[in-house]
Amino acid sequence: MLEHYNVTCQHRHIRSHSHDTIDQLNAEWQEISQAFDPKAKEQRNFRQLLDNLKSLRKAWKRPQQVSRIMTSMLATYELKAGAYVVSVDRYNHSQLGLKTKAAGSRQIVFECNRLTREEQMEVVAGICNRFASIFAQNAQYNLAQIDNQIRKGQMTVLARKLRLLQEQVYLDVEGASGMSSNQDPGVVYQGHRFSTAVTSSLWCPDDAMGVQTMPLPSFVPSPWEWPDLLKSRRPFHPMFFGLVARKRKSRSSFASRFKGWFSTDSPQPSSIDYVAILFALAANFMKM
Repeated sequence: MLEHYNVTCQHRHIRSHSHDTIDQLNAEWQEISQAFDPKAKEQRNFRQLLDNLKSLRKAWKRPQQVSRIMTSMLATYELKAGAYVVSVDRYNHSQLGLKTKAAGSRQIVFECNRLTREEQMEVVAGICNRFASIFAQNAQYNLAQIDNQIRKGQMTVLARKLRLLQEQVYLDVEGASGMSSNQDPGVVYQGHRFSTAVTSSLWCPDDAMGVQTMPLPSFVPSPWEWPDLLKSRRPFHPMFFGLVARKRKSRSSFASRFKGWFSTDSPQPSSIDYVAILFALAANFMKM
């Protein structure tokens, strides 16, 4: 009986112990099993945190969600004189030079006679930087939680106790995967899987993420994107239910119009506004 026990232990790479030692190891295993409950809870919290981050990432990818964040941000953002946040409806869309489908949206409107092109770009860049700070604060908060969970998952007293117990039970923990030709691969693999997979969840990378030193993201449009964001619009009179746009008649006097016919200067109508479409900015943010 004892010889059969020793052969079985050697076959499975298990050390042979006395009854007293086996009882002691069994007590240690029970203690470790009870300590696994808090560690398992940490693992569940970590998985829940990752699931929440996936949901948050999907939420940031939704145009409606990003537009809602921008609308809330612009409610407290101080714009320069000559820049406005306008709610477009079916009554004022023609005054802004926009089509009927723009009704229901919010637009950032600039007056050309009060703000130059560079000043308009500066306003949009300021809005992008403000959005970047909100995005970074949100990311830093979530990454700090991940960093905290990773620190909890590093080598702990529980992992050291489990490692010591494995060394007492198995002949060679590191080389348990090595098998000879006359060994049963199924049994050895099961033993090796127990000796490695249990501690794998208790080990995490040693390098900590630089959460506090994370650079601020940039959402400022690239030079080739500005023409699509800042577009010249002319107010018009909608005709035939908005299907035809008729230019507005100038209210200037005949003398000024007569002078303009012979003037070599390019006309600068005061009714032309540059409009930065809010949803275009939102789309630019989601590409990052």
